[in-house]
Amino acid sequence: MSMRPHFPRGHRGTRPAARPRPRSRPTATPARVELRVAPDLSQLMTLRALAEATGLQAGLNTAEIVDLGLAIDEAATALMADPAPGSAVRCEIAVDARRVTVRISGVSRAEAPLHPDHFGWHILCSLTDRAATDQEPFDPRRGGYPTVVDFSHPRQRLLRAVR
Repeated sequence: MSMRPHFPRGHRGTRPAARPRPRSRPTATPARVELRVAPDLSQLMTLRALAEATGLQAGLNTAEIVDLGLAIDEAATALMADPAPGSAVRCEIAVDARRVTVRISGVSRAEAPLHPDHFGWHILCSLTDRAATDQEPFDPRRGGYPTVVDFSHPRQRLLRAVR
């Protein structure tokens, strides 16, 4: 067996010099993504991966991506703690030049799974500048309370870094 490198026919034996690729910062591209997962705590890593990929695509800095992942963790964990049978957790992330906006929804058997007195709510509020929950009355057909958690945060850190 020969250990010599294989070159295509017509190759003269020298390799062309590799051109260095210019390194550039990711641009602040608007991004919008949505994902549904089973209401199981094992799916939190999937939602974190979604947050990271969306943040990278939109040009968020590392701190913003980490904050986004933690905020999604808190909201999704609250909805996954006591899910209605057969339900799903839906996560929507929208990023534009000014804001990161997230909506997480699901059906919970618990009334007020993310109440303002809960520690998770305080964490969510410390990571965002706007947070709100909306819960509909018990839906017997769905077996729980349809619940939506919305939060957003301005992209001030990124905007200052780009200028």
